Amino acid sequence: MDMNPIYELRGRLRAAAIAGTSLLSEDFRLKRAAEAMKPLEASSPVFAKIGQLMNALLSSDCSNPSGALLDTITLVDAVICTLGSVDLAEDVQPVEMVQNAKSIVVNAPHSELKNLLDALTTSGSGHYNFVYNAHQTNPELFQDYRIKYALIQALGATYSELADLVETWLKKEDESILVLLMRDFDPKGKKEMVRRVHVIESIAGAQANDFYLKMLETAQKEIRQALIRALHNEPENIELLLDMTKSEKGKNKQMAIRSLADIEDQRSYEFFHNMAEKKPQEVLGYIQMVSTDWASKLLTEMFYKALAEIENPSEIDNPSANEETRRVFINILASFIGKGGEDICACYRKLVGTKEGNIWERYQEMLRCKEIKEMMRMFQVDILSPEQYRRKEPNRCFENEIGMILQNSLVVRSDKSLQALALELYEARTGIAKTNVNFLAAALTAKLVNGEPCAAWLKEQVSEKANNNNEYKKAAMDALSFIHWDSDKDSYMLRGFYHYLLNYEEDSLVERPIEIADSEELIAWLMTGEDRKMDSILSELVQTKDKEQCSRVGEYLYRRALVTTEDHYGYWMFLKKCGWTTCKGLGVRFVKCRQRNLSQWELYRMDELPGDDAAIREELQTIVELMKSGEIKLKNINLNWFENWVDERL
Repeated sequence: MDMNPIYELRGRLRAAAIAGTSLLSEDFRLKRAAEAMKPLEASSPVFAKIGQLMNALLSSDCSNPSGALLDTITLVDAVICTLGSVDLAEDVQPVEMVQNAKSIVVNAPHSELKNLLDALTTSGSGHYNFVYNAHQTNPELFQDYRIKYALIQALGATYSELADLVETWLKKEDESILVLLMRDFDPKGKKEMVRRVHVIESIAGAQANDFYLKMLETAQKEIRQALIRALHNEPENIELLLDMTKSEKGKNKQMAIRSLADIEDQRSYEFFHNMAEKKPQEVLGYIQMVSTDWASKLLTEMFYKALAEIENPSEIDNPSANEETRRVFINILASFIGKGGEDICACYRKLVGTKEGNIWERYQEMLRCKEIKEMMRMFQVDILSPEQYRRKEPNRCFENEIGMILQNSLVVRSDKSLQALALELYEARTGIAKTNVNFLAAALTAKLVNGEPCAAWLKEQVSEKANNNNEYKKAAMDALSFIHWDSDKDSYMLRGFYHYLLNYEEDSLVERPIEIADSEELIAWLMTGEDRKMDSILSELVQTKDKEQCSRVGEYLYRRALVTTEDHYGYWMFLKKCGWTTCKGLGVRFVKCRQRNLSQWELYRMDELPGDDAAIREELQTIVELMKSGEIKLKNINLNWFENWVDERL
């Protein structure tokens, strides 16, 4: 509706008031403004009332023109006031809003928001640290709709580390952010659009399938690859993906095959089964990070085929004749992660020599092959390292790695058959010295993912093995290190990777919620360890919303930090996670332990101490006094310089 006529009428009425009511009958501009109001009179009673007042005012027999003019001006001004119009000299810019957002505007100083907006939307040095620190100290600012829109823009930041960081944060948002991610999406754009696809897929999954298909029509380069990868979320895309394996080229084709590998369908099995006949190594690269049933079936077939060739003595006699077979076999072991079912369990039993024979003897012969040793060194991990070759327990080394693969598999996939297998292998070796420790991590993980109480059981397993306590404790810590408390989700999370031997890739990460039935008992047991690794895991298990628990664990970690001789920063971080606010003695302990080699850079990190600025200032002042008394002697730090630095900080 055009509101200009009422503004024109107000201007003419005010001019009439200045000129005087005696000239009303001659004011043709006022009459024209009144005529322009006619269309509005039918739309609202208040506009109709204005029309009536104007008719009375312009009537030749109006008995009180001054009063009528005043009444008309008053009503017109009141109506314009309710319209709330604001005149601006420049063009009005539309405000970008996030629909259905939990929070629209955050009550924060303009200076804080402006600096954060500038850091997210402009280039310059120090922006990464500023944004990261703001997210750590004032996460509520990132709920403001203006910051959310700026985060979308920051996906295209010239400093890629900042763009990657923002992508990680946006993946944790809810569906309300999708409207901004999809708006103005350019399928021919740059890296920013690739990150948008990653975030959309992470939040919406199959719900955004229409968007993926629409953008694919004109998408190019990396954006096209990201969209093809996103198609795996919707199983109905399988025919399209099969067609793409024929029509697409290069990396686009590779992405189509990777997406196909994620879909649980007989047609996927047939595709990769045919490929495995000629390109087994390539197939393993595709199915390594999937947990489909057909992938378990195919991997089982490949396992027995490779094993038959390895167990053939003629192959061992001539290792160079079939080095590829041995490489395939090693990668098959790595690909066991995430695979389940009874057939896979049979493969594990075959590997460790229970129920169905073993391959240890043949495997030892493999280890004597120079080519295999060199191949294993390429992995740059502990599995079957050169040091282990020289030990006289190659069987145990190999079995230990199988146990770790089984444990990793339980982390990324809840499979009842694998859980039962882990407990079976652990219990079967209980009477064999130093061998069941190889499967303790897997057995503990099986209990955890099944929601069983495990603190008492774990304490018993470790305490009963007094002669090998460290080995059993280390195995237990290996299992618990996959768990952490997520305050945003208000849940314990189990985090693992499909990759064990091969290179890390982002989408190999798997994170899922887990319920620990006796978390309090487990935490209490960890607090008896007086062990750096146990302390680290303890800090990850603290439920940050449980103030009583945080206080109890914080008190223990504070006591540990006061006596530690190493990793002081680590303990400071543990204490901060518990919400600990006291740093008395921590800085002094750190300086005393490092006084011979303490550097200025290490001193600057004193800001990382737990507690507020006042507490940190007090601790620094204590260090100054101890330096003056001679109790602390810093070899590389001048007292006057340190005192001046503390004064400046104070």
